[in-house]
Amino acid sequence: MRQSLDEKVLPLGKPVIKLPDRSVKLTLAELAFVQSIATCHIAFSVTLACALRCAHCIVRAGPDKAFTTMSVDTARHYARQMKDLAEHGITNISCTGGEPLLAPKQVGILVDAAAEQGISSGIVTSAYWARRPESARRVIKRFRAIKEWDISVDAFHQEFVSLDTIQNAYQAVKDAGHRVTVRFTHSDPPSAADIQILEFITTLEDANFTSQQVRGLGRGADLGVACSHTGNRWMKPCLTQGMVIRYDGSIAPCCLNLIEERQHPFQFGDAAAQPLCKIHDAYLSFPLLQLIRAIGFSECWRWIGEEGLRSRLPADLPHDACDFCSLIMRDPVVSACLTRKTSDPDMRLKIAVAVKRILGETVMLSSVLNELADCADRIQGFEEAKACLAAPAGNSAS
Repeated sequence: MRQSLDEKVLPLGKPVIKLPDRSVKLTLAELAFVQSIATCHIAFSVTLACALRCAHCIVRAGPDKAFTTMSVDTARHYARQMKDLAEHGITNISCTGGEPLLAPKQVGILVDAAAEQGISSGIVTSAYWARRPESARRVIKRFRAIKEWDISVDAFHQEFVSLDTIQNAYQAVKDAGHRVTVRFTHSDPPSAADIQILEFITTLEDANFTSQQVRGLGRGADLGVACSHTGNRWMKPCLTQGMVIRYDGSIAPCCLNLIEERQHPFQFGDAAAQPLCKIHDAYLSFPLLQLIRAIGFSECWRWIGEEGLRSRLPADLPHDACDFCSLIMRDPVVSACLTRKTSDPDMRLKIAVAVKRILGETVMLSSVLNELADCADRIQGFEEAKACLAAPAGNSAS
């Protein structure tokens, strides 16, 4: 199945939906589906250790990062919460890194506990472990609870992982009856090596694959990779696939540009000290995050202009929503402004109503209504918001 370099596909735990390039429109139903994933999927970044040390790695993973590996006791702590997570509405988890299979015991604990509660599991891996077909089959058999396998491939990986190894892993997953997706990262414009890899992917049986550009983050920044100025403009909503629980218990808002960035407004708690369900509720109630999930960055851009802060940003803004997000959220003055704007009680209520109407989610609206109940007479639109909460999804009060 051949796909263009500009097409992207959803990651683990959901049927594949292609996010078309700028020449094709995404339907509202498809967009709503993509936006909803964060409500039912969480990821565990179990380690930054990796058998590879690729020049483009956004988290600077490598063989020297074993000290970052999640402890077995911590994995068990999360595993004991899988029943609560299932009741909370989590239907999918995924393991990432680094190379998660360098922490095999921890991954096994997480995915086996998830499977016992009916939660589907996926993994993102370089497939370094599949140098021979028999070793590939052993790994797949050992982690039989993992039903979704995302195998990364790109020109930078080829120094460490051959295309034959990728094929061994791909075939072993297929033979086991699991879903496999090849994650293809390419330069812009694509290099000759990129084209060769793309041609290889098309030879794989019934190949499903995603594609994304190399990002100028982590070691990628050392390559001088520029932010994207092609593709969809950043006015579109944030399409985070859900919160990421890092190896140290801290929480990332997404699995892309802010996955290992720590200086930004999106702080949801400490997974070592708080229940994951509580953190997930905080994630789904965080005003600034929910604003960009529901309607995108247009309001943020307006506020930045009103506060006279546009001079802090480059004149040539990146088009990619993730690049734009990390640009504004890592600026301490700009992000403080956006946090202040979205923390106002009236604004939080407006955002919560928008999230209910657009995404059909009630966590934030319930939280804000409860918090503001004692001052309801001073909050414009409070009663209308209560009616919105009570209205069926898709038929919220106007």
